[in-house]
Amino acid sequence: TKPPDADVGDMTQLVTFGEAVLRLSPPPTARLETAEQFDVWTTGAASNVAVAASRLGTDVTWTSKLSDTPLGRRAVSTLRGHGLTTDVTWVDADESRQGLTFYEHGTTPRESTVVDDRDRTALESIEPGGLPMDTVQDAEAVFASGESLALSEGVVETTQAVVRGPRRQSGGGPGPPAQPGAAGGGRRE
Repeated sequence: TKPPDADVGDMTQLVTFGEAVLRLSPPPTARLETAEQFDVWTTGAASNVAVAASRLGTDVTWTSKLSDTPLGRRAVSTLRGHGLTTDVTWVDADESRQGLTFYEHGTTPRESTVVDDRDRTALESIEPGGLPMDTVQDAEAVFASGESLALSEGVVETTQAVVRGPRRQSGGGPGPPAQPGAAGGGRRE
């Protein structure tokens, strides 16, 4: 069964938005075409930033749109295992799929190989109204992943809404607009 989304509190220090893909890698000396087993990690710029900030003591909420599949739930469970709050818009499994990245570690003289499989992911179909904007607005800062922008125009528009959306100050009113970039955004005083 799908793990319930964690309760998102009234305020969080940082909200990150972007794709979470599952990275599958063969053991260090194996090749993609001959591997009999793969290690699985959840990765993506927004989720990596969220995990790093959480480990530094920041209250973080990671938000995205994912396919309601065992693989999508795996990605969220991994992030929650790092202590993150997640706020996910789930999509029926027949409408989209979970993004994957296959990574083969190269050893000299062979270079590493990366194969991205990100077509028809749930995030591709996101629109600005498809995220919990109250969570975004209540955050002190927002990080939006640039790597997701190539997925669709909807991702670009949603990212613009996320980073330009008003931030609430401690008094409850809107704060200064968010600035693009790592952890950019209005700060509460």
